[in-house]
Amino acid sequence: MRFFVKTILCLGVVAALSACETPLKVQTLPDITFAHLEPLRLNVVKIETASRYKAPLKAPNVDHLFQITPERALKNWARDRVAATGARGNARFVIKNAAAIESKLKIDKGFTGQFKKELSERYTVFLEAELQITDVTGAVRAQASAKAERSRTITEDQREKLWHDITRAAMADFNGAMERAIKAHFKGWLN
Repeated sequence: MRFFVKTILCLGVVAALSACETPLKVQTLPDITFAHLEPLRLNVVKIETASRYKAPLKAPNVDHLFQITPERALKNWARDRVAATGARGNARFVIKNAAAIESKLKIDKGFTGQFKKELSERYTVFLEAELQITDVTGAVRAQASAKAERSRTITEDQREKLWHDITRAAMADFNGAMERAIKAHFKGWLN
């Protein structure tokens, strides 16, 4: 009888402690957009977006885990930054790379490592895209491309916000590079 009472008591304590667990708080992060910037007006009839990037959905890639993926940020860039305002030709925005890679860093797994927060991972975002102007036959008449890469290291408890911040920073780099490339290569196509 004593064993039965102790067992019931232990199960009750475990159940009570399980009920006290604090649910994980998921932080909702703002979308990465470029609507606050003046669009680059292209002398084309329409703009289409295509992605050649296929997320591997496995380590070391982590882009599929981001709340706002690098690919989504690039699509937002195309939507917000380029506008069709002409009467001839088409534009095609092609996403070539939108990867985010996780690299594990060496941490102290010994006794002293239990008492300090260490940098545990490095995340690198790679962005690459091309904007093409095509004529009615589909021939490429002008093109501009840009790449951006950003890396940051983190401690074990900072992932979500860092992923957002690094994507935002890489997109700022990409935006500047692509705008310069468009202005340099699309002289007759800008309105």
